[in-house]
Amino acid sequence: MTADHPQEAGARYAGRSPGATVSFLEQLLSFGTDHILQHDLLASPALTTPKGAPEITVRAATALSLARHALDLQEDLAGLPLHQGQTFRSVQARLRQLAMLATDSSEALANAADALAPVRGITSLEELGSPWAMEARRLAREAVAAGRDFMAFGAQDCLAAAEALAADLRQRGSSPLEAARGPVPCSARRPACHRPRPCRRERRQDGAPARRQPARGHRHDPLPGSTRPDHP
Repeated sequence: MTADHPQEAGARYAGRSPGATVSFLEQLLSFGTDHILQHDLLASPALTTPKGAPEITVRAATALSLARHALDLQEDLAGLPLHQGQTFRSVQARLRQLAMLATDSSEALANAADALAPVRGITSLEELGSPWAMEARRLAREAVAAGRDFMAFGAQDCLAAAEALAADLRQRGSSPLEAARGPVPCSARRPACHRPRPCRRERRQDGAPARRQPARGHRHDPLPGSTRPDHP
């Protein structure tokens, strides 16, 4: 797998802003997907090889970007016209926690890259099998595992936060899209009973009103199996 430049990893979230066209809940779910991707990439055994230090550095930069994005989402949530009750405070707390966990993950990955520094230029199997090289790789594996554990529940937390916020909006009679995109004009909220009803009467091609069909059960339309005559 080809490693991206750390600046490119951090630029993923550069275009995400409170004025984005997608709703806040969609951004929150997408943020959870980013955690899944980061968690899966940290499971690669190639990270702790002598050539894995550059990729670990990229993963550390991505984790730091996730931390910044969590704080950006927290600011986005504070700017939405929502009731700042228990659910609101709970989602804010989750985002703060995700930011701290992503920061801890980035620090652990940076430690893993530092642990691999002594073995980065080793090419011979004899040197890789030396005690000091094996110890360096062991420390790197432990640090990568710690960085991966910090990202383990990010997607689950994002989903739980989105579900709780959506449930709170429904309970208060507001849709998630209305909360994310601002107030809806009164004309758009007009009840269906106040809207003009379409005319049900049809006209024939010659312009004359169409003859109404008798309803089922009418005296001119006997029910199936009935012995009653068609005339009164």
